[in-house]
Amino acid sequence: MDRRGNMDENFREIAERGVINIGNTARFGEKFRKLEKGEPVTIAFLGGSITQGSVASDSTKCYAYNVYSWLKEKFPKSDITYINAGIGATDSRYGVARAVRDVLSKKPDIVSIEFAVNDVNEDFCQETFEGCVRKILNSESKPALYMFDNVMYDTGYSAEEKHNAVGMYYSIPICSMKSTLYAEVLKGNLKREDFTPDNLHPNDYGHRMVADVIINLLEHVYEQCHANEMSYLVPSVPLTKNRFENACVFNNDNVAYEGSFDKELPKISEIQAESMTVKEHVPGSVNVRLSGFERDTHKPAGDWDRHFTKGFTTTQKDAYIQFEFEASQVGVLWRRTINKPAPVAEAEIIDVDGFKPVKLDANFEETWGDKLELTKVAENLPAGKHTMRIRIVDMPEDSKSDFYIAGITLAK
Repeated sequence: MDRRGNMDENFREIAERGVINIGNTARFGEKFRKLEKGEPVTIAFLGGSITQGSVASDSTKCYAYNVYSWLKEKFPKSDITYINAGIGATDSRYGVARAVRDVLSKKPDIVSIEFAVNDVNEDFCQETFEGCVRKILNSESKPALYMFDNVMYDTGYSAEEKHNAVGMYYSIPICSMKSTLYAEVLKGNLKREDFTPDNLHPNDYGHRMVADVIINLLEHVYEQCHANEMSYLVPSVPLTKNRFENACVFNNDNVAYEGSFDKELPKISEIQAESMTVKEHVPGSVNVRLSGFERDTHKPAGDWDRHFTKGFTTTQKDAYIQFEFEASQVGVLWRRTINKPAPVAEAEIIDVDGFKPVKLDANFEETWGDKLELTKVAENLPAGKHTMRIRIVDMPEDSKSDFYIAGITLAK
């Protein structure tokens, strides 16, 4: 079944403009043959709030589920597993660090990636996005990968230029919402308020259109698979400096405790990070010492709450936590909250001169909910072990929230 047959003729023309690259279809050929034979296949979607389905009326109305539904309709004999790994307000810097935990550990056959509106159209985000692409392509299940570019529908801004350069370099299929939906807005053929309430997140109608642009791309890929026999090799030389392909996340589940300044904790044997699939130059174990912080062991109450589990929490002024690690790049995952007033902390590298403390103000001025924030603390650290200390510098007497650290990210 070709989904394009269900599209309005005018929208088919719009969707065609969204095809940026068909690319090398060898891996898609392997996965589509599995689907044709009725073999089980897993499709995973890695991205931000649009992937997560923000603004959609329910989880089955988002573009990702629509694409998954199309696959089920096209290949009804196959048992297809759906993984939605979208996390709102996150970029490819966090995406590459959590890719194994959230996606690649499930051994997907097909992966979708989108971070074009959360990334900045600059070299740094091009590097972190390339890290995502390389980590996915080099993973054990050798998944077929496609990417697409969302866009700000009021300004046309996105990281499409930098992202597409990566996609073209790795010869992966690409489609764009800028040359389709946004172009129709500029022409006056499509009203923003009809498909997005905030000029960014699609409503149900918008998600359906985004899905149809993607499905049009994948139908072309399917046709190409049958027209050509190809092979695919991941380029051995990266496009950028590629400092983030080996990035990983550490939380209270995969760190080693040296003990506490307040009380002794049981020593945990050295645990390697969950993203240890990259064999070379990967950060090893992380040692943690606590003073006033405690391990968070609560069970998540809902889908969003699961991002604030397995971390470290405190309500004490002057409490601090130290992470000892061996890596050149380090960032902190922490919570900014709408429950104000909230605590303020500082993160600093304490063993190397020249790195200024980084302020972590948990008071979030938006109203849509708590935000999972990833803040860079240091990059280009010299070789060897380093220590990062996070200390509470302001705990209001009438504080409405704890200070929550969801984990740290490291890259060599």
